[in-house]
Amino acid sequence: LRLWKIWIQMNKTIYTHYKKGGNYEVLDICEYQHEDIWYEAVFYVSLDTGKKYVRQSDDFDSKFAVKE
Repeated sequence: LRLWKIWIQMNKTIYTHYKKGGNYEVLDICEYQHEDIWYEAVFYVSLDTGKKYVRQSDDFDSKFAVKE
């Protein structure tokens, strides 16, 4: 359900990091594997630098908020 919430907000929604600030946009939702365990993840890009990142969805939810 967490990923569905992010998926709904993906259409050009800008997020900001709770500590570093900046502007980020979610590109897609995905999964990644670490030590034979699969995790839900968010694939996103910094609109300030163009760097792309993958972060576990729980972590994304706790550290990013929709920019108002």
